[in-house]
This record gives sequence, structure tokens and C-alpha cells, in this order.
Amino acid sequence: MLNISRGIAYQHVRDGVIPAERVGRRWLIPRKRFHAWLDGQAAA
Repeated sequence: MLNISRGIAYQHVRDGVIPAERVGRRWLIPRKRFHAWLDGQAAA
């Protein structure tokens, strides 16, 4: 969807650019929050 590499995606998640939650050792990106974030990025 974002046309970025997996490493860059994880970096954005760690930096807080992409909304995500840490559950144990995994990062989970809630679908609704992600789509809201994408809509906000498209509007900007």
C-alpha cells in the first residue's frame, strides 16, 4: 500500500510516524487507525 520497504516501514512504526501498538515482540497496526492515518496523509 505504501510502496516502501519492510525496513523503512518498521522504522516509521518505531518512530511513531505510522500508528502501531506493541504486543509482546510484535507490532500490530490497527486497520481503522491505519486507514485514518492514510486519509490524513492524502489530505495533507
